[in-house]
Amino acid sequence: MKRAILAFLFFVAPLFSQGVEPAANDGWSEAVRGLRARLVFGEERVAFGTRLPEVYLELHNASDIGNPMEFDFSGQKSLQFELRTTDGKPAAKPTSMFVDGFVLGPFHITLPRDGTFRFPVTWSGYSITPDFGMMLCFETAVWEIPRADKADYFLSATLEIPQTPRDPKKMEAWHGTIKIPAVKAPTSK
Repeated sequence: MKRAILAFLFFVAPLFSQGVEPAANDGWSEAVRGLRARLVFGEERVAFGTRLPEVYLELHNASDIGNPMEFDFSGQKSLQFELRTTDGKPAAKPTSMFVDGFVLGPFHITLPRDGTFRFPVTWSGYSITPDFGMMLCFETAVWEIPRADKADYFLSATLEIPQTPRDPKKMEAWHGTIKIPAVKAPTSK
């Protein structure tokens, strides 16, 4: 009997508890239908003297339901970026660039309860201006920040997943719009 109670407490009881906050909770969006998101800058590479920081999207299932959260993601359709200065003015985008790169998605995302998924959203398909400073490259946007520009820039995004017809054999796919808070870009070095 003791083993049955212990098994219940170990396997079933966590399904009815609130999701635990991840260790680092800075920069997370508000949860929308149980899903939170944030942007994280990772390591950068340098190509032709221009810095190219890696940007990751992190998704966290903060739902208090034990079922996994699922949805389809497309880098071109699901995520829109904004880059602004400290005073809220939009950063200028380059007028035209040569583009030749891979497409991010579409792919299916499944997040278990209290699970976090992190993946890169930067794109390596734009022509690189040699010895320019820094470039932030995404599938739907690109910004060039000259080396002489000492302004602080903040990157934010909107994640939007439309509602899809429900498969009667599956749970309803997550859908909604999340405003991802701004994070300071590593512009000055």
